[in-house]
Amino acid sequence: MSWSELTPVALNVRAYFTYLLLLRLTTRRFNTLAQDMARITKLFTQRWSYFVWVQFLVLKCFGEGGTSKMLEIEKYVAAYRKIRDVIKEKELQYKQDVEDLKEQQDMISNKLLEFCNAENLDSVKTQEGTISRRVSTRYWTSDWEQMHQFIKDNDAMHLLEPRIQQTNMKQFIEENPDKLPIGLQSNSEYKISVRKPYNK
Repeated sequence: MSWSELTPVALNVRAYFTYLLLLRLTTRRFNTLAQDMARITKLFTQRWSYFVWVQFLVLKCFGEGGTSKMLEIEKYVAAYRKIRDVIKEKELQYKQDVEDLKEQQDMISNKLLEFCNAENLDSVKTQEGTISRRVSTRYWTSDWEQMHQFIKDNDAMHLLEPRIQQTNMKQFIEENPDKLPIGLQSNSEYKISVRKPYNK
């Protein structure tokens, strides 16, 4: 059932909980709970829409300037979401363009490799550049437990990249607050995230 299908009383109840939330977001002094409840009970008989309720509650919690402040914040939120969507769209387009170019590059590379293999050549000079054929080796493991043990047994930490797994380190510190590695550095700062409204 959508909110638009709810009864006016249900909408008022929803609005009251919104009011309680707004109370927590401000340090202004209000009427007593009994006075607020009496006010809201009186308004139960009025068929206000939920959005009219929100306007009333914003004025209640933030004063006469609350509406303009909230409208300004809404503009920031809308701009934030729009920019985020544009960034995501451009990133996806960039990724697709790069993948297409790499596919073309790989096709040409295979043609050049076929030529070098057929002529058994490791180097070919042309007016446009020099082609070089070389062996490229990549290593990986199918058993990380054994690989970790091998690295410990042979004191070969240089076989791993010097990078901390952020999620695992955070969990380790939370579970072992008295066991911090020497030299560990950290930086914490507030970040903003914005989610689109549930009805959009």
